[in-house]
Amino acid sequence: MRSETAKCEWQTGKRSGALIELVDTPGLCDTDKDDDVIFREVGKSVAVAYPGPHLLVLALRTDRRFTKEEYQAYVKLKELFSEEMSKYLIIVFNGMDALADTIGEQKKALDEEVKKMPGELKQVLQDANNRYVGMNNKATPKDKEILLQDVMIKFLVS
Repeated sequence: MRSETAKCEWQTGKRSGALIELVDTPGLCDTDKDDDVIFREVGKSVAVAYPGPHLLVLALRTDRRFTKEEYQAYVKLKELFSEEMSKYLIIVFNGMDALADTIGEQKKALDEEVKKMPGELKQVLQDANNRYVGMNNKATPKDKEILLQDVMIKFLVS
């Protein structure tokens, strides 16, 4: 697998009146890079996010199976950030548009898919206190805002 992000990238912006700082890192499953290079870039993200991240996002696809490599990436994250990371972890399933036509139907379909997920992924979700949301990159700006609010609500509530 190849990660879209080659180096640690930092962006800031306002959404719904809140200042959001986002640090994107190379994917831990990137087979084009050595683990040392990836860990160094992920380590940079921690430094950039000082005094520490408030939310760790593990992005997965809804339209394909959870792989051993993705599970190993999760294990690497736990090694890097410690067990404490689960307090800040939320799972974001991309490609929700493959499940149904409307945002409401997609959310229901995602909930049904989560019930059928394999053991390792269920463990990851359990570690994350079942904080997960779906994203639809083809959604309208209004629907994307609703999905972003889902992220904020799920993180703040649990």
